[in-house]
Amino acid sequence: MAEQNRRSSSRPAGDEIVCFVHNLTPKKSGSMSYNTCDLQTLTANVKAVCFSPEKVIPLKQAIASKSPVKIKKFEFNEKFNNVVISRKSVIQECEGPIGFKCDDMNSEVSLIQVHSVSPGQLVTVAAQITQMSGVKKVKREDGCLDEVTAMLVDPTGSIKCVFFGEWVKCIEEGETYTFTNLRVRTDYLSQEKFVNTAKTGCKIETRKAFGEPLAPAAPLVADIATKEAIFSVVGIKGISKYYSCSSCSKKLEEQGTKLYCRSCNMKQKPTNVQWVSRLRVQDSTSDQLNITVFHPHMVKLFESQGKSLLPSLTESVIEDILLDVENIHASINIQQGKLLDILE
Repeated sequence: MAEQNRRSSSRPAGDEIVCFVHNLTPKKSGSMSYNTCDLQTLTANVKAVCFSPEKVIPLKQAIASKSPVKIKKFEFNEKFNNVVISRKSVIQECEGPIGFKCDDMNSEVSLIQVHSVSPGQLVTVAAQITQMSGVKKVKREDGCLDEVTAMLVDPTGSIKCVFFGEWVKCIEEGETYTFTNLRVRTDYLSQEKFVNTAKTGCKIETRKAFGEPLAPAAPLVADIATKEAIFSVVGIKGISKYYSCSSCSKKLEEQGTKLYCRSCNMKQKPTNVQWVSRLRVQDSTSDQLNITVFHPHMVKLFESQGKSLLPSLTESVIEDILLDVENIHASINIQQGKLLDILE
């Protein structure tokens, strides 16, 4: 990707975009069907979302021929920095020189360049694995997957990478690899860039170690804000509950005597109760802080006491059990005041 020093995203100037098209994704279905792609302009690489099946055809042709196109009558989403292609949009072939060449989107880029890439794009990098985490089980729409996080390091910089499923077993601490088709992401809270293994097209191959010194792995904001400690509950500031959707697990809204999931457009019975507690905890050095504990970790705290967090329990009983919690090894985000995990 020879021109990754372009700005990561930019509102196109004027009423038309002159660009090359890259990375067209398969159709994604939900409440609306759409495809996404990357538009390489003279000054920026911009993400585009296409809601028109008819417009996918010229986008595919542009990728196959590596020819520039001109896009007119598009919208621009300021919040997500996305070009929006609809049925009324016009996609035409460009005639004559346009002043820049088509990038090879599969060529390797350095890690310092990845930080300037728009979220959602695919990149290929060479890097050494450091700071591997243990394997965690995470729930996804298609089932439960193994997950490992690690820092990728090369001579220019570092970036966090999340490995899912089969790729967890393909990496070792201290080894150097070529990673093809990693997806660039942005952390919702810290706004830091990271990468993860893509669902399709990803490839990991061993390679020779770098012959020059590697950059130090920069600490992540989330890591700096995370504290591991042995703590005990010394007080309870509050307990509340809500009900989640039996299909998508999102929070339900009350509509009279019924509960309603806006995402699934479905009324439901109050079956999936989710508890949230706000606790005052003290660590082994007698430091105290307030933390919020969500339902999955409430379950683990109860299990540490040999109890089950049953839907029938009253707030009073839950408070009594939580006040018995002592000497729990956990990780806490001290910036957000949130329990992150119960550690073994």
